[in-house]
Amino acid sequence: MNDLRDEKKRSVMKKLQKDMRSGFYSYLILSVLENERELHGYGIRKNLEHLSDGEVVPSEGALYDLLKALRKYGLVDDFWAEIGGRQRRYYILTDLGRDVLTELRKEVEKLVKTVERASQLKDSEKFSVMKVSEKPYSRDKLRHS
Repeated sequence: MNDLRDEKKRSVMKKLQKDMRSGFYSYLILSVLENERELHGYGIRKNLEHLSDGEVVPSEGALYDLLKALRKYGLVDDFWAEIGGRQRRYYILTDLGRDVLTELRKEVEKLVKTVERASQLKDSEKFSVMKVSEKPYSRDKLRHS
């Protein structure tokens, strides 16, 4: 029984983490490009590794998919440069990307503030939600309707 529960938990956590991180990765990529001006994909990935102590880093494939999407939205632009005899695609933040990043920062601040407040609530401060048994209809009645 515990094995089934553990497997379900791993599956759910993997999905929820992917959902949470996908938008957050875009925000982080834009932030890194704002700070660094121009970087190739490997440089962006190394910056993300450094920022998160290796904890929040997209796979190489996911990173390039995100960069492709950000380019499609007009948030980043790219150019090719030869470095050490090797062609590399560099990414830069566009003006639209800067504007969007400014708005995303506001959204991230709201989210961080809410997460911090939720994690610091004491039992006495938690808001009360009416229990199912206190609602006008019980679960059994709803199930058999």
